[in-house]
Amino acid sequence: MRMKGCELSREYERRAVADYSAVAGRVLMVDYLMGYIGNTDEHWEGSFDPPIAFRVDKACVPEQGLYHWCDEHLDPYWDGHVVDFDHPQLPKGGLRSCWVYGISYDTKNGTVDRGNWRLETRRERWSRWFHNLIGKGV
Repeated sequence: MRMKGCELSREYERRAVADYSAVAGRVLMVDYLMGYIGNTDEHWEGSFDPPIAFRVDKACVPEQGLYHWCDEHLDPYWDGHVVDFDHPQLPKGGLRSCWVYGISYDTKNGTVDRGNWRLETRRERWSRWFHNLIGKGV
């Protein structure tokens, strides 16, 4: 039997929480990011090629982004912060209060959009760690 209306919406909300729980505290490689520049109130969003390293915050609650509904689309936000401070496309002053879109669900046609991110590989993690270490002159 197919789920309808509120039942389907609640199921997608459960999935959004599970999706978030699977990445909370982990580093993702994202090619699109939103946030604010430095200590200003200037909103910024843009693409990164190559992708930039972004750590998903562990303290996100459903009412603050995970349950972001736009018509029949559940488009959750995952808050976090950039951990690749030397990325050539990072705006001058850096970014704060950043977020990316998580996995989105369309209740109308049942499609799932995996978003513009992937988990950081072990090789990428070691490379980032090494570059951060060298950049600090250690």
